[in-house]
Amino acid sequence: MDFNPSKQRGLLWAAGFALPLSAILFAGILLSVAEPVTGLNLVGVALVLIAIPPFGWLAYRVTGLIGARYRVSAGVLEVTWGSRREVVPLRDIEEAHPATLFTGELTARGLNWPGCVVSRFDHPQLGLVEVLAASGEKSDLVLIGYPGGWLALSPRDSAGFLQALSGRRLAEPRAGASTVPARVGRSLLGDRVALGLLLAAVLLLGILIAYLLLIWPQLPPVLALRFNADGTPERFGPPAGLFILPAIGAVALVLNSLYGAILHSRAADRAAAYVMLTSSIAIQGLVWVATFFVLFAGA
Repeated sequence: MDFNPSKQRGLLWAAGFALPLSAILFAGILLSVAEPVTGLNLVGVALVLIAIPPFGWLAYRVTGLIGARYRVSAGVLEVTWGSRREVVPLRDIEEAHPATLFTGELTARGLNWPGCVVSRFDHPQLGLVEVLAASGEKSDLVLIGYPGGWLALSPRDSAGFLQALSGRRLAEPRAGASTVPARVGRSLLGDRVALGLLLAAVLLLGILIAYLLLIWPQLPPVLALRFNADGTPERFGPPAGLFILPAIGAVALVLNSLYGAILHSRAADRAAAYVMLTSSIAIQGLVWVATFFVLFAGA
């Protein structure tokens, strides 16, 4: 039986954040490709690089909110939220009750917005608490206690959720060890292979930007920035135009990482997620090749 958190409020707030970010990103793209090439192209590239990280983070969090669900089935409670997938055997659940029954303070930490609260922290009284909810208010939360810590959830029908959970738990045999691991899902950031691939792509992009800034004083005032099929220069401009290439790499990195995180959240698509993250490294390599071609051929 599925119980979903209320998603409308979080999506409305996300849309409000996305509008100015989209405007900044669109303006940056227009400025970066504008002709003739001037210092405004560099301003456009800077706007793109500034807008991409928060836009990608927002898109990732929205994707998690859209797919969020709490499923009570035979034997387990399954919580899905973005790349997080928590599977807790019902026989391992020690407590399940409204958060209002907990008299202490329960405030989620981290960067959240109304309608989308994702946090994992050590609580001085409860220990490890993971909040995967559409609200941070205690009146909207349900606390689930199990040996691995606590889950703070916000099913729209909290009474029905607790009733279904209680009924399933009573039907489960209490003796013997659990046959289902408490955590079968791994977030992308908790997977060393995926995290290594992601960091490698970020490092390649960061080194390229740092390299361009380092050699900036040595570059000629005018470079050939675009070539036709036979290698003849078609577009000339100041070195600022070079930063269009890292901007393209950054856009590809964010999109590939977002799609990779979505694939990674499904165990059956874990290999496809690795392929997607590996392609980010390949794209950064192509950006490096294109940049050096412009540096040497364009000069």
